[in-house]
Amino acid sequence: MAQDNNNNNINTGNNSDDLYKVSAEDKHAGLRAIEPLPRSLNLVIVRFDNGPIKVDLSEKEWAAKLKTEAKDCGVNEEALSAAKKRLHLIEAEKLLEVAHQNELQTSKDDADRAASQSYSSATSPLAIDNSSLSLGPIKKTNSEKLVELITDMQHTLFVDQYVHPFILTKGGGGGKHNGDVSEAIELLDQDFIEYASGLYWDRYNEVLNGQDIKNAANVLAFMAKKRFVDENTGEPLVRPLYVRIAWEDPFKRDTIYLDLADIKRHIVVVKKGEGFRVISQNDAEIMFRRQNRLPLPIPTKPYDEDIAEQFLDLYQIPKNAHAKRLIAKTMMGIRMIPGIPHPIELPHGGKGGLKSSWCEAQKRMIDPATAMTIRIPENEDDFSLQGYHNYMLVYDNIKRKNVPRWFPDALCRWVYQEASEKRQHYSNMKTVAFGSSGCAIVNGINKMFEEEDVLDRCVMSEWRRLKPGQFKTRAKVEEEFQKIQPQLLACLCDKTAQALALYKDVEEELSSHLTRMADFMVWGECFARTFGYKKMEFVKAYKSNIELQNVEIVQNS
Repeated sequence: MAQDNNNNNINTGNNSDDLYKVSAEDKHAGLRAIEPLPRSLNLVIVRFDNGPIKVDLSEKEWAAKLKTEAKDCGVNEEALSAAKKRLHLIEAEKLLEVAHQNELQTSKDDADRAASQSYSSATSPLAIDNSSLSLGPIKKTNSEKLVELITDMQHTLFVDQYVHPFILTKGGGGGKHNGDVSEAIELLDQDFIEYASGLYWDRYNEVLNGQDIKNAANVLAFMAKKRFVDENTGEPLVRPLYVRIAWEDPFKRDTIYLDLADIKRHIVVVKKGEGFRVISQNDAEIMFRRQNRLPLPIPTKPYDEDIAEQFLDLYQIPKNAHAKRLIAKTMMGIRMIPGIPHPIELPHGGKGGLKSSWCEAQKRMIDPATAMTIRIPENEDDFSLQGYHNYMLVYDNIKRKNVPRWFPDALCRWVYQEASEKRQHYSNMKTVAFGSSGCAIVNGINKMFEEEDVLDRCVMSEWRRLKPGQFKTRAKVEEEFQKIQPQLLACLCDKTAQALALYKDVEEELSSHLTRMADFMVWGECFARTFGYKKMEFVKAYKSNIELQNVEIVQNS
C-alpha cells in the first residue's frame, strides 16, 4: 500500500512499495533496507550493515554524497551499487509524480494555482525544486531573470570606440539625486555589479551573488556586440566615450563639450565664436566615462577681467616673469582643446617653490579626480590604465633616477594620441586596446628627462623658493582658489570659443614658423591673442623655451 506522506496530494502509484523492497541478493551484499521518511517526498534512509545514511534526492549531487558517506562508513562497493540502482528508480518515479502534479496545476485557475503552489512549497521541497530535477515547468536562474529584467526595462547596450561593451543606465545608475540622467557603465566592471544588484533587489527583493551577475554580464556583452547593430551597416552600435572633454565633431572642430561630472551631470558646451552654455547629459549626444572623477563647478558670469592674473598671483608667479605668465595662461587654455598633441609641462626647481601646489591646481582646473597627483606605475600596462581613466596626468616630485626606461616613450605616445594594447588576462591570448590621450605634468627638483625626443615635446618652467612673507596657509590658498575657480573656468570657456574662431587665420599666418609641436604653436598663439597679447608674442616665448631645452640637451650629451 502506497504511503500518503502527510497528504501531500501526490499519487505515489500502485507499485510504490515495490520500489523500496530490497532483494535477498541486495541484503546479502550488505544493503538492509531503504525507507522513505514521513512528511517528506525527497528524503530516504538507506540502511547498510555498517549503519544508516540519509539521502536527499532533491540534490543534484546526491549520488556523489552517498558514495562519500558510504566510503567513510566502510560500506562495500557491491552494497553501494545496489543502493544507487534502487535510489535512481525511486528518483525517476518521484519525478514522474511531480510532472503529473504540475500538469494538474496548470489546468486550474490562477487562484487555485497560487494556493496549491503555496501549500506545496510548505510541504514538498522536491515538488518545487524543478530546476534541480529537470522535470515540470523550468525555473529560471537568477542570471536569466537579470537579463530579462534589463531587456524588459529597454536598456541601451553598445560598444565604445575600443569595442568595450557598455550599458546605458536608467536614472543615473540608480542615484536619487540626479533624476533621469543616464550613465554609461562598462558591463564587465564593478559599477555594473552594483547597478545590477540594485535593480534586482528593487524588483525581487533578493540579493544576487557575483557569479550570477557575471553570467548575465557576459550575455549582455554578447548582445551589445552582436544584436545591437547599426541598421544600415550591420556593425555593432558604437557610441564613443570620453573622459572630461571632447569634440562634438572632430572633423568640424567647432564645438567642445566639457563634462562637469557633478551629481546632475551638467555639461558645458563651448561653441566657436559664441561663448558657452550649460546643458544636461541627456541633451548631448556625447557620452563620458566618469570613474573617480570629481565635479567641476558650474562656470559663472560675470567674472573679473583679470581673473587669470589673480590665479597666477595666487601661485606667486612674479609679475615681471612675462614669458612664464604668458605660457602659463596659454597652457591652461590649450588644455581645453581635446584630441591634439599636448606638450608635457615640466616644472622644476628647489623645494618651497610651489611646484606641487601649482600642479595640483592645474589638475583641479580641468580634471579633478580622487587622486590629484599620482606616482609613476611599475609597468606600462598600469600606465595605460592611468591614461585611460584620466584626461590629465600629474606626476609629483619625480626624481630622474626613479624614472623607468619605458616611461618617457610611453608618456610621449599618450600625449600624441597613440593607443596602447595589453593582454586581457594571463590565462588567455586575448588583448584589449586602450586608446586615449590628454595632458601631462611631471615635476621635480631637477629636470626629469634627458632624452632629446622627449624634451622636444616639453615646456619647461623654473620655480624658485619663496621668500619669507610670501608663504600662505593652505586654508587661505584654498579659500582664494574656491573663489577664483568658477570664474576662471568661465573665462577659459570664453577664451576657447574665441580661439576656435581665430584658428584658421592663425594657422595660415604661422605656416612658415611651425616647428615639431605645430598644433601647440597654433593653439598657443590663438589663446595668447584672446588674453590680449600681441601677435607672435607667444611664438617668441615658446621659441625661447625651446632654446632652453636645446641647452639642456647639449648639457646632457
